Amino acid sequence: MALFPKLWRQPFGCLLSGLLNRHTLNWDEECISRLPIDASRFSDLVDINQPLVGLVHLWARRWPSLAHLPWFPAVGDGVAANLGSGCSGPDHLAITIGTTAAVRTVLKGQVDSVPLGLWSYCLDRHRSLLGGATSDGGSVFDWIGKTLKLPDTTELEEALAGVEPATPGLAFLPFLSGERIPGWRDDARASFVGLTLATQPVEMLRAALEGVAYRLALIHELLRPHLSEDYQIHAGGAGLMASPVWLQILADVFGLPITAAAEQETTGRGLALLTLESLGTVDDINTIASARGRSSDPDPRRHERYRATLTHHQHLYHLLIGQERGRPGFPL
Repeated sequence: MALFPKLWRQPFGCLLSGLLNRHTLNWDEECISRLPIDASRFSDLVDINQPLVGLVHLWARRWPSLAHLPWFPAVGDGVAANLGSGCSGPDHLAITIGTTAAVRTVLKGQVDSVPLGLWSYCLDRHRSLLGGATSDGGSVFDWIGKTLKLPDTTELEEALAGVEPATPGLAFLPFLSGERIPGWRDDARASFVGLTLATQPVEMLRAALEGVAYRLALIHELLRPHLSEDYQIHAGGAGLMASPVWLQILADVFGLPITAAAEQETTGRGLALLTLESLGTVDDINTIASARGRSSDPDPRRHERYRATLTHHQHLYHLLIGQERGRPGFPL
């Protein structure tokens, strides 16, 4: 029972093949039976704490300092980022906004039934990662900034802070690269709704940032039943850390305090923690505190306004994208 193929025998693509049975933690026999190959063509599966030690003779001579070091199997960057930001259990929820965006939590054991609209990855034989991701995150900020030729970050942040939250009548569906979770619509396209001659570029940007926050809020609602009662939310990623206003928008949309991560390299830190755990140097990575940055508390009045606007956004989504009303995972 293990999760990761020995990568020195099998290319990384097998991790993404969909052929792992996450309940048995073995190659899925039914899926493989439908392929023109059998299970013998696949590598053995190993857990993340089962390294390969040493190098073959040629490379050992070239790099003697690496000759007897353990080489651990690859780990997905989402898993590593969660652990590196201190979100290693259901009492913590991680929001990451880089080019794309994601909301994730780590759970003990494997998820029996993945909720419609989410995905679940095996972290190891004892833990799993449950969450969802959007195709557009910081890419929205970047695209609108370049397209509308908006000013530099400092000036832009001040202008964003001065825009009325949820500008009446103005909405943006953030599907520049199609939709992943929760609708899985590759054919979805971004849309501005409610533009007038009076609409300013900075108002369009704020509506776009709010649009991304609404999509993440939908993922958050699907994750709520799997979180501890008093869970905390931590946010990171280059896209989000560049804009304190965006962090505040997220807190207001979610209606919960959100703390920014202060770790500069959460993915690298997560990998280091997993390695220390696998080597037995650390018994429980949950006991190692992560650096925290500023915290944004929600404004109750803005939250109520955003909740009403989220309902409007979902109405527009169903009109423009064509999904059925009331479909599980797509609340109006």
